[in-house]
Amino acid sequence: MINTIPSGAPATTGFEAIEPIEAYLMDMDGVLVRGAQVIPGAADFIAWLRAQDRRFLILTNSSVYTPRDLQARLAHIGLDVPAEAL
Repeated sequence: MINTIPSGAPATTGFEAIEPIEAYLMDMDGVLVRGAQVIPGAADFIAWLRAQDRRFLILTNSSVYTPRDLQARLAHIGLDVPAEAL
């Protein structure tokens, strides 16, 4: 993610406004990925969650794939998500 910071402004990641949240629940398809494409900002957000040691779960209504299958699919397109979060 590219942040344009005005001269003299403090550097931010853009995610600070949501810091009071303790855990995140998000849908996979249409929120993080669309088909085989990562939605812009999704990888940065997942990386931020992991760096901040924030709890999160990614949901999908597809019951055909195991969490490990989904983890491999996401890793293949550039999202580093542990199977426990799926």
